[in-house]
This record gives sequence, C-alpha cells and structure tokens, in this order.
Amino acid sequence: IVLQAEAPVCFDRLARTIVQAWGIGRLTDRVRERVRESLGRTTAELDGVLWLEPGDAEAFTGFRGPADGMPAPRAVDELPLVEVGNAMEWLLRQHHALAVDDLAREAAKCFGITRLGTVVRGVMTEGLQRLLQAGRAVADGSAVRLP
Repeated sequence: IVLQAEAPVCFDRLARTIVQAWGIGRLTDRVRERVRESLGRTTAELDGVLWLEPGDAEAFTGFRGPADGMPAPRAVDELPLVEVGNAMEWLLRQHHALAVDDLAREAAKCFGITRLGTVVRGVMTEGLQRLLQAGRAVADGSAVRLP
C-alpha cells in the first residue's frame, strides 16, 4: 500500500516509511531485506527508484512537491531523478529558457528546498544531465531550453 501511494520512490525512503509505521527502531540490512522480499512481483526498480509496474517509468511525467500538512519536504537524496527532470521540463515550459543555476534553484523550490547547497546542486545537476541526455532539453550556452 505504501508503494502504491509513494511510487516512484527511492527504496530507502520506502523502507524508512515502513519501519516507522511498524514502530521498528532502526533500518538495518535485515529489515531492508525483508522489505525487499515483500515487494510485489511486478514491482520494478530502475536507477534505485521503485515503480509499481515496469512500464510506469516511461509514462511518468509528473513530480511531487511537499504535501500539505507534512512536517518537512523529502530530503534531496530521496528525490527520484525522474521527478527532478520532470520538474525542470515543467519549468522550461513556463519560462521557455532559464540559466542553469536558475533552473536548478527553481527546480529545488518545486520540492520545498530553499537552499542550493553542494548536495542539492549535485542532485539538480544530475537531473539536468538526464534531461539533456534524453533529448527533452537543450543546453544553449549558459541557458537551458526546450528542444
């Protein structure tokens, strides 16, 4: 049920959510193994991200910002890069073109992250690289635009 609500989701975030729900104190390797064993047969894992079905990754075009009433946004290392890329593509549809730093900053804001520190910048850069490699955006000097 957690996977249905959270997919796409990084495995460790899923495991931590289950651990908290069950009142288990620590997320150990043994607990991770049990969680992995409990995943459905159709569950697919691509680039460390879990999907309900193998074909879901190709069809997914959304991204999720912080939910209302949640105490804190997802940690940057819990953001599936597919969502980062989708947020960037959405921003480019709004602005037509953005400087690389502005795109990273605005994409981070989509996830409730207000500071563009080293770790956040790294995740945003990786999301942008995947977007560029997929041909869904084009680097044009110091700016990024839609193809």
